[in-house]
Amino acid sequence: MVKTKRFVRTLTVAIALMIAFCFTGGGCSKFGDGEKIDNTKTQLTVSNYDGGIGTQWVREAAARFEEKYAEHEFEEGKKGIQISFIERETKGATLDISAEEAHVIFQEDIPINQWKNYFEDISDIVTETLSAYGESESIEDKLNENTRTVLGFGEDGKYYILPHYQGFNGIQYDVTYFDDNELYFAKNGGWTNLAGERAAGPDGTPGNADDGLPSTHEEFVLLMERIVFKGGAPLLWTGGFGDSYFNKLIEAFADAYVGKENAELFYTFDSNGREVEVITGFNGNTPVTDRVVINEKNGYYVYQMAGRYYALQMAQTVIGGDGYTHRATTGSVTNGGAQELFVFGVDEPSTIPGYKPAAMLVEGNYWYNEAAAYLEEHDKTYDPRTYAYMPLPTKVNGTVAAGTKHTMRDSLMSYGFVKKGIENENVKQAAKMFLQFCYTDAELEAFTIKTGMTRNIDYDVDTSKLNSYAKSVWDYRKDADITELHDLHDIYISNETAFGQFSWSANVNGSTVRYPRPALIAGTSAKDYFTGMWVSADNWETNYRQYFSVGD
Repeated sequence: MVKTKRFVRTLTVAIALMIAFCFTGGGCSKFGDGEKIDNTKTQLTVSNYDGGIGTQWVREAAARFEEKYAEHEFEEGKKGIQISFIERETKGATLDISAEEAHVIFQEDIPINQWKNYFEDISDIVTETLSAYGESESIEDKLNENTRTVLGFGEDGKYYILPHYQGFNGIQYDVTYFDDNELYFAKNGGWTNLAGERAAGPDGTPGNADDGLPSTHEEFVLLMERIVFKGGAPLLWTGGFGDSYFNKLIEAFADAYVGKENAELFYTFDSNGREVEVITGFNGNTPVTDRVVINEKNGYYVYQMAGRYYALQMAQTVIGGDGYTHRATTGSVTNGGAQELFVFGVDEPSTIPGYKPAAMLVEGNYWYNEAAAYLEEHDKTYDPRTYAYMPLPTKVNGTVAAGTKHTMRDSLMSYGFVKKGIENENVKQAAKMFLQFCYTDAELEAFTIKTGMTRNIDYDVDTSKLNSYAKSVWDYRKDADITELHDLHDIYISNETAFGQFSWSANVNGSTVRYPRPALIAGTSAKDYFTGMWVSADNWETNYRQYFSVGD
């Protein structure tokens, strides 16, 4: 019975993928849903990256825009607007932006400096008050200072792009599994469930949503041991993309420890006079730490931040021989396959010999959308389960101070913009108006309710309309420090591979290794891998000095 269900599920997903392909813009009509072009209306085309959150959100936004402006003449002799869609499977630098035919584009992994000549100036629709929508603020008023600078490239004070969805990589956990197996740390020691009195979590403050979750690396190891004892596998991630997904885990642990400002040192190289904890050597296996002020002249210290070593230590523990990882993490299982195993693992454990249900999934917050079909099917067959985003430990050991901030890394470089070069000024204005419409308060809320994803902009959401997973992300994101990845510095722009979000390559035994996972599996210690990442002062001076003016 179980195997039959799994076959039907796989077939259903395959059919869904075939249907989805017809709307990718790779061979099917942009009106592939059967709607005919109405030339009595202004025509607008929207291109959207269809991964992660799909395209339904923008279709619904477009329908509301079309209704609002049904009687509006964007062009002389035409009344109303008709919006069509190109659903892209390609993203970022792999997309030929010069050949993109759409007027409005929503994309992920956008290389800002590479594409900057294709962005239309949208300063007018960003800075004007949204009074047409009953608001007293502009989009600009909703942006934080750092984001304002980036969206205008820090050059001419104009705006060219707007933040799309935020991608927070890390750990997602099965709340039902944690509750059923008493996997929460109890206030007075031991373990408890959601009904019990839980210890303060990684923010150090009792009474918050993170209560009972591990606050230190030491406690995280105890949690993994507890899950193994209960017959489960602590962590699951895709084996098909194992190296990159494992880096998401390492990065999340490092960010949680070092915090937003230090995590962003890879892009600023300036601690603004703050002392940063770095490791300068080892006494045996014990790190020797120091506190230094980092600037462009000694920027090599970013590789020696203590949090990066402790994250590698955790990574070494995770992939050790103690049963902390699901067998799929070393196989060819795709990220979708890992999501399926995570969702059905407790209720269908017999489908894979030796399988153990996974308590936690290494993924981004977009996983819940990607797994929508699995979640829906599961809940039709079994009792629904609850999932949540997990804030990670903020210390290695000891007691976490009350009020410690969670750190979440917005890693997807996702933006919306109007493509430069629209010759018809009326169509250009229509494109700007639609983009602006998508950033009104009502549409921002509708976007998050539909997708569960958040945007790097100030807005409110009626959380009673969110599913439990989306609400957990929203609640943590609302109060967290958000690490933003913006390539503003010349040294980053010129050395993106070395300084990118997955900048964990190292020299191991004379060879350059891009990812820690295979090296750690092969027996390289966290200590040796960590020191293999270091950049010497001489090398920094020789290879990167040209980008700086400090000390001249």
